[in-house]
Amino acid sequence: MLHTPEDVLLAVKDSALMSIPKGYPGTPKGYVLPITQNPDLLWPGWETFDVKRNGFSEVKINVRDVKGPGKVHLFTQNSFADTKALLDGGSTALPGTITVKEPSHVHANWVFTKPGRYEMTVDATSVRYGKTVRTATHAYTWAVGSKAIAQAKSCTAASDTAATPAADQSAGDTGGAALGGLNTVGTSLDGAPEASGEGAAADGETANGSQDAAEAASGAAAAAKKEVCRPVKIATKKASPASSDGAKRSATPAAKAAAPAGQAASIATEGHFDWGVQLESGKLISALKDDRSAPAKWVNPSSIVMSVGDKANTTAPGGMEFIAKSGAKVWLIGATQVPGVPWLGVNTMHPSIVNGTTGPVQMHLDKVDGPGKMAVFMSGTFGGGVGQRVFDNVGGPTSYTVAANTHAHPNWVFTKPGHYAVTVTQTATTKAGKKVSATGTLHFAVGTDAKAVASSVAATPASADAAPSSDSGKAGDTAQNGDAAQGDSPAYTVVGRTPDGKPCDLNGLPGTGADGQVREATIAARPAKALGCGVALGGFGLLLGASVVARRRHG
Repeated sequence: MLHTPEDVLLAVKDSALMSIPKGYPGTPKGYVLPITQNPDLLWPGWETFDVKRNGFSEVKINVRDVKGPGKVHLFTQNSFADTKALLDGGSTALPGTITVKEPSHVHANWVFTKPGRYEMTVDATSVRYGKTVRTATHAYTWAVGSKAIAQAKSCTAASDTAATPAADQSAGDTGGAALGGLNTVGTSLDGAPEASGEGAAADGETANGSQDAAEAASGAAAAAKKEVCRPVKIATKKASPASSDGAKRSATPAAKAAAPAGQAASIATEGHFDWGVQLESGKLISALKDDRSAPAKWVNPSSIVMSVGDKANTTAPGGMEFIAKSGAKVWLIGATQVPGVPWLGVNTMHPSIVNGTTGPVQMHLDKVDGPGKMAVFMSGTFGGGVGQRVFDNVGGPTSYTVAANTHAHPNWVFTKPGHYAVTVTQTATTKAGKKVSATGTLHFAVGTDAKAVASSVAATPASADAAPSSDSGKAGDTAQNGDAAQGDSPAYTVVGRTPDGKPCDLNGLPGTGADGQVREATIAARPAKALGCGVALGGFGLLLGASVVARRRHG
């Protein structure tokens, strides 16, 4: 869900306070929001998936000012805990600028050195067709520690006020897409004020909290009504879930092959993916979220081969002796994104899972067919190296519990080159209390020819065909002339519809958020609120991202 930054106060609990080893930013102690998600804490990050396909270059996220009682540090670490600054110039202390050179979804370590209230002034800039474009400036407010959180909860909600966007430096460009404002993308709120009045999102919709300068100049920021063209997914074929009820871990007979007869699986050499599940008609489906296109697609895990090539080749450090001796050659899909390497996470955030199940999702490693060993583990914090072990075939755990509404990126380590087929059974509990399970297989081409692996996978049965992420079209609705097909999923076509069901033009449609759901194309933005008392606590994934506002020529 998207929120205007001023609508949400971000709460950092006392449980985030920890000792920080010497040599790390924020030492000797601070409130730490780690790079790996802790379901009890905020998980801040940023994404820029929306901008590239609309002609923009790299994005600069500019934290212009930080006001607060202490310092705020921002940095990342590789899978083996070596730290790296994210700000231009090599500093870890905010304010500063984060340059995002390619469409990315990034999380980092955040350290607040003292408790209290912090306010960050943030905007984003990019270049499109030689012109620099700047978003509106927004304030992100944080309450660090229980005292600051209590003060935030005791305040009274402020009344709505109109937003005052920063001037768009490309205001003369009257068509296409413009870089919009920064949005806060979250999954849960505690006590957040509800959007009200026209201009706020309707039930089941997502409001885009930004306004481009050309529209603002004409007074659209104060308009009471917005014109909306919503993307709607129209099913083109019925997905065929083939999953098992109950917690049995035996493989379910395949409903369909991973790819049509004679057709190889596709190959992923880089990009963001999550292994998760969907719930359709009471059946659980193993599914892989593919974020390489917008909107994101949920597909059969066996339909894509992960190509883990030379850029994933590294040497094992000390502390990984359970799978490889120090200095041994290994292939690594890390906890942080690396160009030229697929970035694979786990995910329980599909809307059908959030709305249709209760509690966590259990992942059980059934088997690993491959030439070597495989281990999956979380990164440790501040030099810890290996954190929690997820599952492996070297005598460690074989089951891992993924908390509800969670997205996380562990490390995947392979010791020898070759084809690995990793089979996992995922189990969830419906809100009716019924256990449901699904089995899926994901294929890795490790240090070997991915095309050969993909060809061999073509005849391999899969556990299920992933269903479309949503199907909000009316029964009998079909794509019409002028409808824009966004995304190439064989299971659905995305078309434009107004709230009353009439066809509309989706040209310039914004991309996807962290959850992979399509956002509506707004013409006039929702008026921004003054800072309210909405408090985001645990289980909230914050993404400071430059979004795109679709803009039309009028008249």
